[in-house]
Amino acid sequence: QSSYKDAMMKVVNPDGTEVLADESRAALQASKFQPTGYSPKYLGHIADSTRLPTTTSLAAKQMICRSRYKLVGSGASFLQASFPNFAVVSNNGGLETGVGASATITGYLVVGGTNAAGAITGGKAYQLTWSGVTSVVAGDLSMTPLHDPIFVSVPKNSYVWYQIAYDSPTGIVFEYGEANSEALDATNGEIFRFAASGLSLTQVSSMGTWTGGTSSANYRYGACAVVTQTSAPSVLYVGTSIDMGFRSSANNGGNKGILARSLAANVGYINVAQGGSSMKHWETLANRSLRMQLEQYCSHVITGHGINDLLEGGAVDATEMQTRFATHLATFSNPVINCTCTARSTGTWNSADGSDQTAYNVSTFDARRTASNAAVRAGITGYYG
Repeated sequence: QSSYKDAMMKVVNPDGTEVLADESRAALQASKFQPTGYSPKYLGHIADSTRLPTTTSLAAKQMICRSRYKLVGSGASFLQASFPNFAVVSNNGGLETGVGASATITGYLVVGGTNAAGAITGGKAYQLTWSGVTSVVAGDLSMTPLHDPIFVSVPKNSYVWYQIAYDSPTGIVFEYGEANSEALDATNGEIFRFAASGLSLTQVSSMGTWTGGTSSANYRYGACAVVTQTSAPSVLYVGTSIDMGFRSSANNGGNKGILARSLAANVGYINVAQGGSSMKHWETLANRSLRMQLEQYCSHVITGHGINDLLEGGAVDATEMQTRFATHLATFSNPVINCTCTARSTGTWNSADGSDQTAYNVSTFDARRTASNAAVRAGITGYYG
């Protein structure tokens, strides 16, 4: 009778494979593999274009930002999001950086509508609340809790906007960009304004254009997770400046970097990569403690670490890389997918076909990179791929 009851309670996919119970998820994550039929619901990230602040300003104290997200992972019956009060500054030894004080955050979620000339028409704005309160204080070096669920019916591949006001007595955190490597997707309606004081923060309730302070088409601030109940896969993306999209523009698309743009076609991701970061940096818990909190909203991890480890010098050989790969893997709970390292070259970059380039091989870098990539392709013990 018990066996019959257990069989009747099983849930199966259309192909007959069993859907495992939600309570099995933690054990599966710990074992670093994902069997056929694994598709439980979880509170998961479903948006593209989700990146962390990469710099701080102690001169500015206020900012308002409209950031756009495509729900590529799945549709949603409700949405929640978290917002950071820390930055991952490049070439900072892997550290997470704050501004020395808490920030007060208010905002709105805009669903539907179209963007033109810096305004959204036809959408609906929902005020964010946290336990019923219309503002939240994020301590220095922290992120906000998820705002209260906003119950909306949003199909997959729809766009939503978060309109956020940030106010701190000591400074602001934001994603830095510059001409031709913008962090902001101004073409698709994103806005960023900042000031030392006097900026009207209540403008974030408006779907129209905003005024005051200094406007930048390069900088951006937004959510560090956009979640709903889903069974779709999602990725915590860690790595280096290559992975964060250094010298890559988010304008007219919203996604920075080659891999992020590939993921954004179908998979929600949270990009926590940091310029100059290495596996050695990441293994120190104090360097990654905030970013690791975002793993709970993802089903998988993709790591692009490795190139900066090899650039340390010849002592980082095949044996040392294997040790670092194993230590790196142990810092995660979800299945981890490894990436090979891109080549480096030297030259004048005058030739369109790259014929004036030669492989960078200081301290046998390129030979060690090639050997490391061969090991990654062959499969490193414990990695999902």
